[in-house]
Amino acid sequence: MADAAEIQTKLDELQEEFTEFEATSREVEAELEKEIDTLSADNEKLEQKNEQLVQETEELKTSNASLNDELNKALAKIKSLEATISTQQSKIQTLEEQTDKLERKQRYASDTETRLEEQIESLTEDNILLKEDLDTVTADAEETERDLRDVRES
Repeated sequence: MADAAEIQTKLDELQEEFTEFEATSREVEAELEKEIDTLSADNEKLEQKNEQLVQETEELKTSNASLNDELNKALAKIKSLEATISTQQSKIQTLEEQTDKLERKQRYASDTETRLEEQIESLTEDNILLKEDLDTVTADAEETERDLRDVRES
């Protein structure tokens, strides 16, 4: 009889432990699902931000290419004007004014190009950081999902 009582006591203790484990598992599962939802939302926001940055980068590249074309055209025009100056001494003053204007445009275009290149570099760095954040969040979500599966399988 004492053995049966001991067995019953141990069985009751094990049942209580199992009940507590089930309750704890449900709580952990709920917390993990909530965390997965949060991480998924964060991931989606990061993907949207990444897409926006990629689009902005492409726009800046297009703008940069356009400014390079303008710069090349301005440089070609300067060379043409310099050749004309040597053959048309009577128009020296007018051509010098045009050259000065083109040089200002060239400096402006060069400054703008430099600024745009810096912006592209900054956006590229931001994009890399966002990708790293996305990779981290994805890895965390996958790890959480594995942990959740392990808890469910237990």
